[in-house]
Amino acid sequence: MPAPAYKALDTIDAQHIRWHVKFLSHDLLEGRGTGQRGGDIAAEYMAMQFAEYGLKAAGDAGTYLQKVPLVGVTPLPQTTFSLVPRQGGAMNLKPL
Repeated sequence: MPAPAYKALDTIDAQHIRWHVKFLSHDLLEGRGTGQRGGDIAAEYMAMQFAEYGLKAAGDAGTYLQKVPLVGVTPLPQTTFSLVPRQGGAMNLKPL
């Protein structure tokens, strides 16, 4: 890795990461699905963090955001999801 990358690694703080995860996973964001208010709030939060860290904006119109056409998915109530690891038993997941 280049020397600046090692220097950046020294600035990583587990508590700050916890704060970001706590905010981004909070119920106030009402989920973070495509086109949902919570997703927009999360995107704005991340853009503000990028600016605070001095990252160069590379999105639309000189921002940190980029419009991307996405299609949302709404699973039916009877839809099931399972995660099957290489080792151990399957885990049944709830649709959000």
